[in-house]
Amino acid sequence: MKEKTEISKNNRNAFIQIIDLEWDKSARGGELAARRNAIPTSFAVPVRPPGQNGGELINIEKQYWNHSNGFVRPAYFKQEQQSLTEKHNLGCISVYYLKGELKIIYTWDHTVGAPRRPLTKKLMLPSNKWAQIRWNGRSSRVVLGAWWYKQATVNIGLFDGQVKEDIFVNTKPDLQFEQLASLW
Repeated sequence: MKEKTEISKNNRNAFIQIIDLEWDKSARGGELAARRNAIPTSFAVPVRPPGQNGGELINIEKQYWNHSNGFVRPAYFKQEQQSLTEKHNLGCISVYYLKGELKIIYTWDHTVGAPRRPLTKKLMLPSNKWAQIRWNGRSSRVVLGAWWYKQATVNIGLFDGQVKEDIFVNTKPDLQFEQLASLW
């Protein structure tokens, strides 16, 4: 069995993992729906060499999956590092580093899709914890008269010292928030 790599840093660092799924009515049932539903809600975090770029960092990973390739791999994948002290606006999620914690704000807007939800949820994430936020929605393209569906999962962790790359995979989130509606 492969031993899990540890991320060893003297500095505080954070991870944000965004997993976006999008599909149309052709993937609401059958094989495509089964493949879509099999996509995990968390993946291993990226391993960075100790001290890479120095300072307090936030590692942002974005994955976009859709039905165009049968949900066999992300249609888009990007990893980047930014300063932890910057404000991070990631669609419905804003993340701020504040007094040793991450302030996470989920704000519903029309881009999430129907149905309408309570507008804002705020979470404070202390060090050495992680949170998972999930929502979904249904939208339409008025010109085409077509519906499409979205589901997003955002995993956010703040850590000191050593972090195993499978932290999101093999542990349960310390904080969870979901706005998963029945989509028709």
